[in-house]
Amino acid sequence: MDRIFTVSLFRVGRCRIGGEFRKGFLVMALWCGLFQAQAQDPTFYETFDSTPMGEVPEGWRTYSLNGDRGNNWVRSVYGFFGPKVMTSGVEYALPGKIDEDWLVTPQITPQENDFLIFDSGQEFVWDDWGSTFEIWISTKTDNRADFTELLKSYTEPEFPGYLYSERLLLDLAAYKDTPIYIAFVHKNPVTGESTDPDNPEPPVENWYLDNVWVRPVQPMDYSAGEIFGSFDNVIRVVQSRTTVIISVVVRTAGDNGSADISALSFTTAGSSPKVKIKEASLYTTYGDSFLSTNEDTGEIYADLFGSVTDPGDAFTIEGFQNLGRGDNYFWLMYTLEADDAVLTYPYPEVDATFESVVVNNVEHATTLSTTAATHPVVPDAPVNDNYADAIDIAPATGTVRLGSYNYKATVEAGIGVERLAYCATPIYQSAMDGCNSVWWHFKAPSAGLITADLSTSSFNTLLLIQDEKGDQLACSKDIDESALVLQSRISNFPVAEGQELYIRVTGEGGFPEDPNAASGVVNLDFTFEVPLGVEGPFSYELSELYPNPGNGKVNVDLVLHRPANVVLEVTNLMGQTVQVQDEGFLNAGKYEHVTLDVTALPAGPYFVRMRGSSNTAHKLIVVNDADAR
Repeated sequence: MDRIFTVSLFRVGRCRIGGEFRKGFLVMALWCGLFQAQAQDPTFYETFDSTPMGEVPEGWRTYSLNGDRGNNWVRSVYGFFGPKVMTSGVEYALPGKIDEDWLVTPQITPQENDFLIFDSGQEFVWDDWGSTFEIWISTKTDNRADFTELLKSYTEPEFPGYLYSERLLLDLAAYKDTPIYIAFVHKNPVTGESTDPDNPEPPVENWYLDNVWVRPVQPMDYSAGEIFGSFDNVIRVVQSRTTVIISVVVRTAGDNGSADISALSFTTAGSSPKVKIKEASLYTTYGDSFLSTNEDTGEIYADLFGSVTDPGDAFTIEGFQNLGRGDNYFWLMYTLEADDAVLTYPYPEVDATFESVVVNNVEHATTLSTTAATHPVVPDAPVNDNYADAIDIAPATGTVRLGSYNYKATVEAGIGVERLAYCATPIYQSAMDGCNSVWWHFKAPSAGLITADLSTSSFNTLLLIQDEKGDQLACSKDIDESALVLQSRISNFPVAEGQELYIRVTGEGGFPEDPNAASGVVNLDFTFEVPLGVEGPFSYELSELYPNPGNGKVNVDLVLHRPANVVLEVTNLMGQTVQVQDEGFLNAGKYEHVTLDVTALPAGPYFVRMRGSSNTAHKLIVVNDADAR
């Protein structure tokens, strides 16, 4: 299968000088501060990000000539260069005319060494529909008639396409200390007339404009280097070379020239000596913030920047790449070697820290001094993947920590014990159970209470307690979904002496065998205790159901002889479970009134009992036909 890593972008808005930075960073930070000070104090700067949709910035003007009622310059959300851009959109010229859309700046007074700098692009990169893109200057007013000086004109073949982050630089030395207005003029000769029946609406060109500066040109150079993708997924040795350890971003800023990267350095101080890193490889996806790999074939769909064999605790990967302006993405992977005998829980780990980068032959410390990621190294398959291989839990005093992992765990639908978790959130009529389950087995030495806690596990879990027949006695989805505590816990579940239970841990997913189902290391904290007053078999009293026959919802009263998690089970006459209803943990010694919703059941007789008890008593309920409800 193909796995795609997608990483959200984030940007460092300013440089900081402080104790968190490592060797050599002070010089880099001071340089970065000077660089950004120049960028932060331009003669003029407009990003259009605060401009309302469909409008122009305050103080700007637009003119539209010789066109039909179409688009003039407006702010849009195309956002290739930034979150919001100005767009001169599709608009046909009147017959025999050339449509003109004008966007005029407020008055600007260029200073020494100032250039007009802007990001721009056209929509149709490889076609020429006759548009021109012109920049005009007025030294008088912002009236259209006063724009008499053409600064630059581009045809479609000369103008950059929106796929390319090309920045345009126009010298304003002739207007130093002179108040001027600048007009961006899009001219389109295409009319709405067509003689081609297959093309009744002739295409016209769009112009995208963003980040308009008037300031001195700044040379391209290093701006920041940091970890932007920190992963903690498990690594199987056999597929380690396609598993991302960390991803890093190297950021550049400036207008022209080049920024060439030649080396990136890392350390692995947290890696276990039980696992050998045979090779460290660094891949580049240039300006793309995602990487695709095929772990089955070992393919990595990216260019190799460089690699190093037997890297040790500190290593440098050398290569060469001309960095693009903005964010450039690199992906570190290890080829690992380890004896299966050492890959037991708690699993040995490998890690990586991004230390420094060399750009234009200058070494820069990275911006953030954090260990990026620590990865558990696991055997090729979980030892307790299958129900039959459930790990036995020995009775012990207090809480014991047990563990495994469920990445690539398989579904055992055929034997009937791995049914969808009843507490999983339904979506599209299917429970969100990935069924990548691992198993534990416990036989109670006496009556007592058990607690199974996954709160320190590394992924979004589902937790079930099942009996030997596969019936789900208890199920937990999230400890606290509102607080994003997506692990699971079942507390104080009552067991009888000699009762055998299976604890099943699975990941949330869209469907059984979902390749993207949640997975990771399972940390199971298990407690068995015998509190005062817990003795004898678990039993209960169940009243007759009423009204009976039922009209969709029926009531039952029950009393517990000791505290228990109450799960009511509805079966048909063949003994097949057709519905379960979890009432949660209820106290002993008092009557509890429970409403059972049987609206979804077909008409007919059913039995209701409480799961998890040696008491086989059950109550008959007759469900009316839907038309009678």
